This record gives sequence, structure tokens and C-alpha cells, in this order.
Amino acid sequence: MHVGHLRNIVLGDTIYRILQATNHKVLVLNYIDNLGLQVADLVVGFMFLKFPLESPDKFTKFDHYCGDEVYVKTNEVYQNDPSLEKERRAVLREIEEGSSHIAEFASKITTRVLTEQLNTCWRMKCRYDLLNFESHIVLSNLWNRVFEILKEKEIVTLETQGKNKGCWVIKQANGESKVLVRSDGTLTYIAKDIPYATWKLGIVRDPFYYYKFAVQWDDSILWATTLTPSNNSHDRHPIFNSADKVITVIDSRQSRLQTIISQVLSQMEDKSHRYYHLGYETVTLSSRTAKMLGLDIGDKQSTHMSGRKGHYVNADYVLDKLHGKAYEEVRQRNCSLSEDLLNQISEEIAICAIRYNLIKYDLDKIITFDILESLSLEGDTGPYLQYAFARAQRILEKSEKPEQEYLETNVGLLTTDLEFKLLKEISKFDLVMEESATTISPKLVARYAHRLATAFNLFYERIPVLREPNKEVVIARLALVKAFTITLKNALGVLGIKAIERM
Repeated sequence: MHVGHLRNIVLGDTIYRILQATNHKVLVLNYIDNLGLQVADLVVGFMFLKFPLESPDKFTKFDHYCGDEVYVKTNEVYQNDPSLEKERRAVLREIEEGSSHIAEFASKITTRVLTEQLNTCWRMKCRYDLLNFESHIVLSNLWNRVFEILKEKEIVTLETQGKNKGCWVIKQANGESKVLVRSDGTLTYIAKDIPYATWKLGIVRDPFYYYKFAVQWDDSILWATTLTPSNNSHDRHPIFNSADKVITVIDSRQSRLQTIISQVLSQMEDKSHRYYHLGYETVTLSSRTAKMLGLDIGDKQSTHMSGRKGHYVNADYVLDKLHGKAYEEVRQRNCSLSEDLLNQISEEIAICAIRYNLIKYDLDKIITFDILESLSLEGDTGPYLQYAFARAQRILEKSEKPEQEYLETNVGLLTTDLEFKLLKEISKFDLVMEESATTISPKLVARYAHRLATAFNLFYERIPVLREPNKEVVIARLALVKAFTITLKNALGVLGIKAIERM
């Protein structure tokens, strides 16, 4: 899992938080592609190239070992030994059929990698309700049922001539044809996505059983699909396949295919579509960050990432780097804090820095991620928001006033322009939440949180609170500061960021 994947994870989690905060019932599904070439490449590496099943370095996570070592080097071997491609195709076929010892081995490897990736997601304070395995979708006979509906409603047609002769295709509005089933009977990529989408909307019957895969960082249960009843598959679980609306978070390179899926679903239901694609652009690394991480990109200002070529940076590595940088800053400011507390604060700052950086941009903008910029306590960064909250908390602590005293105050004593500006920003929170939920735009909450923090910092720098001679005005301003901390904490919570009291 590299830093580019984090944009998908963080966007999905933030949308979940926004919808949940606006009183929607939301379930988060994680599609596990355990039938793809990447899995086949790992199996080839372990079974045919004899890579050891454990990393020589016991401190290396298994997913890092598979991605950095086995996957990359196996792809290098293909270039020098094309005959190995035959083994790769055979492995892919075995995995898709799902009944051989090779398929069983692939399942074990996939589960180990997945578990480590989930640990990274949980570290980022992201969560899921269900893991959907592609192999279960393929082997569940779900496609055959969907295919019959597509034929019955004449959404697909069998080509009898031309380059697609013998193929089942979808006729698009622009006159082009998209192949679903090839002439040899094999399914294309989109033919695997359509059944999954129909299942999520409840168009077809649920063929899956479910079991408890893990307990997550927030103590919620993570369920997973299975095709056979298990000891706990009878336990009560959410109904996963009857959504009123489906939001699929996947990068913009999939936009064309996602549009086709949406059109097909609309035709299957004979009504307006309930399937929404939230696309986003990729994440690149700044030249400064690439240099810090040991990547040589020459004179380029930024670099894209490629898993196959090994040109990427692990998400865990970036988090560790951010944690280390934050630790240095926090220790300089708070030398009396315990080691445990220093690390706790540093971890929350690291998570904040990367989450905010991945949320604040327009979805159609490529992000150039820079470690040093994201950690700055000034400007448009996550730590800037956390620092504003910590400042406000210090004012409340120093006042030594009982909270009840300044919650019952005369707000008419707030008369300056900067007090009005802060009060107005606080009052906009519900409106921003409603708009972000309606438009499915996480960026709106991030921009609001930044405006709110900026309004407070201007107030903090120019309006005295504890030094104000009028005691009633002090109480009124303390109430304003308290209202700010409540509102910013709520906004940060929606962004998946913890409001911390000391930095």
C-alpha cells in the first residue's frame, strides 16, 4: 500500500464520516481483488522462483516484503525469461477456478498481505464494515444471474459479425460497443464489476455468507464474505446488499467503465440510477520528498508511482517519516512530556498531516505530496488546525474558570469585528455539513475547518481574553473560545483527525 492508495482510503473514510454525521445509515465495503495478476505474480515468486515465505529482515512487514521484493523482482524475471509467463497464466487460471492447492496457497498469501494492509488503514483511523472478495463474486454464480437479466432486458447483444463476432457486448450511446463476454467465454474486467454493483443495490439475491474477520481499532466488527457456512456465519450482521445509493470511490482512470456500469444499472432497474462514481486524480511525490525518501527523479518537480517498477513509497514509511518529524518538533516545545505522550501526540499529528493533505484538494486535481509542507504549523495544513485547537485549550485551562460559568454569558458583549467573524464561522458548521453530504464533497469540510482556524487565530492574536480588564467581557470571550473548540473538534472528527490539547 503506497501513499497514492491513501487518497482512496482517506476519501472513502471521510465520506463515511460526513454521511454518518448527517444522520445517514452508512456501510463501508472494501473490494479485495484477490484474483488479479498481482496475486498470480506473488504465487509465481514464492512457488516457482523460490522466494522465502518470510522476509530475511524480521522487522519488515509481510506486505512490504511482497510488494518491494517478491512482486518487483518477479516482474523483472518475466523480462529475462518470457517462458515464465506460461506459469503465470496457469496460476491465474488455477486461482480463478478456486479449488486447487495453488488457489489455497494464493488465498493464504492474500490474507496475510490484506491483514497487514488493514493495519495501515487502522493506523490512519479508517474502518470498514465488510470485505468483499472478488473470488467469491466470481464463484458465487452471481454473474450468471446478472447475465440472464441483461439478456432478458436486451441490454447486451451477441455480435454475429465484425471484430467482436461471437462476443456479448453493450451498445453505448455513442454507438461504440463494450465487450462483456469474449468469444471464448471469458469475462472482461467490467463483467466482474457489474454483478458486484447489482448485488450492492439489491437487484439480485444475496449469495454470500458472512464471518467475523477482525475487531477494528474502534471496536467495530469487520465482516468478510464466504461461500460456505462457518461456525459464526449465523451471527447477526448488517444487511449489506440493499443500499438506496452506492458511492464507488475509485480513481479517475476508471471513469469510462464506471459510467458504463451506471448506465447498465439504470437500464436494469428501469429508473434513475442510484450508482455514483466518486473519481479522483492520483498522488505524486514532490522532488524534495522523493529525495528525502531516496528516490532519484532527476530534474523533475514531482514523480508518479508505479508498483510494478518499484517506483513508489510505502504508506507506512511516509507515516513513520511524518511521525519522526512531528516528534522532533513536539519534543522541542514540550521537553517535560513523557515518551509515551510524545509519541501519541506525534502519531496524531502525522495522521492529521497526511489526511488533511489528501482531503483539501479538488478531486480532479493531482496532488503533489510534500512531507515538510504537510507538517507546517502555518498555512493550509492539518497541524495548523490542531495547533489552533491547542491554543484555544490553553486559554481555557489558564482561565481556571468552571465551564458552567462561561456557558451562561451575555454574548451581546462580543462587539469587535474579529469576534463577529469567528462567531459567524462557528454558526456555519451545520450548513457546511449539509452541503458536503448533498454534493459528496469532503473538501468542503476541510476548507471550512481551515477558515474556522484562521478566524480564531486572528482573534487570538488581536483580541485579549484573559488580559481583558472587564470581567464580564472575559467570560463572554471564554464562551466564544469554548464554542470554537467544540466546533473545530467536530469538524476535525469528520475529517478523521484528532483534536489534541498540546503540541
